[in-house]
Amino acid sequence: MLKTVKELLITLYLHIVGVVGRLSKQRSIKNQTVCIVTYGDNVWPIIEQLAIEKQQRIYCFYDSSKAQLSSRPIHPYIIYKPLTLYNKLFSIPYFVSVSSHCILDNYVAELSELPVRDGTKRFQVWHAAGAMKAFGLTAAQNKVRGDKANARFRKVYKNYGHFIVPGMKCAEQFSKAHDLPIERFLPLGMPRTDSWVRSYTKTKERLIVFAPTYRENEDYDVMPYVKQLHERFTKQGYQFLVKLHPAVEVTNELEGIQFIDSKESIMPYLMKAEWVITDYSSIPFESCLFDTKLALFVPDLEEYAMVPGLVDHYMTLIDAPIVGTVEELVTCIVQNQHGNEKWADEWYDLTPGYATNRIVQYFYEEDEH
Repeated sequence: MLKTVKELLITLYLHIVGVVGRLSKQRSIKNQTVCIVTYGDNVWPIIEQLAIEKQQRIYCFYDSSKAQLSSRPIHPYIIYKPLTLYNKLFSIPYFVSVSSHCILDNYVAELSELPVRDGTKRFQVWHAAGAMKAFGLTAAQNKVRGDKANARFRKVYKNYGHFIVPGMKCAEQFSKAHDLPIERFLPLGMPRTDSWVRSYTKTKERLIVFAPTYRENEDYDVMPYVKQLHERFTKQGYQFLVKLHPAVEVTNELEGIQFIDSKESIMPYLMKAEWVITDYSSIPFESCLFDTKLALFVPDLEEYAMVPGLVDHYMTLIDAPIVGTVEELVTCIVQNQHGNEKWADEWYDLTPGYATNRIVQYFYEEDEH
């Protein structure tokens, strides 16, 4: 019963969005950009360059609970608006329908009723440079969702426009997960890595960053592992930092353990860390840009492989040791057992550090000719 009521409310909500969008299409297209932002770090470099070089007005609707607002660009041409219910129902459909360009960085349910209008351009910059866990239509949860929900997902994906990826190996992953043709994917790079890659000096510190991802399994508690790893690696002379997923709340911070703020960019830490320990996170697809040693710590591999599931070839996708116990992980790092640190060349089709320029040139500069 509750599931049926929820589905009816979603249907009504999206119907209103669709009506507003169709009415808005009666207006002429304006030379402006609208952004729908969850995290922002892949969007900020693009809109900053647009505001400075193109002097184009940009309307940016952001998720106040997740967006990395501390690093957002401030410019007179950029207007920020929170993703309130009113803005989702009325402002988003209007601006998406009348703006010449639209930029997204996550799943936006409203797009199911807002197809790309002729004469406009829309592109999805996502928030990950690759995937280790199943997502989109490949996630195990889709087996228990209703046909209506899955049909809605497909409509949203179809209305993404173009999809920006680091390279075509990533495009193959995302194409399958979103059921989109490979031609929709453009291997232009990841904007949020640009400034970090260009400033990278290859100077490493005796630092380990532990960055576990979010778990759907509520029984999994990462904090005992945090405590054990902190104790073991500080004894080995390492500085130990923890970067939790934004969806994970720290309810019992342990004395002496340093946590990187969930909304802070992990990039500066990837640059200087000797080792990064993660599991099913997309962080390896960024740490590889900085020749950082990598280990995958997966004590719950069997459970996670069931829900939400893993990508194809998880065990061989990247060249890094995969271990399931604290002892194996400590041995791996103490004995310096790691894979190839320079596999970025396999994942990024074009030279990293210039993604923003390529995106602006592709979607905006051709309009000037």
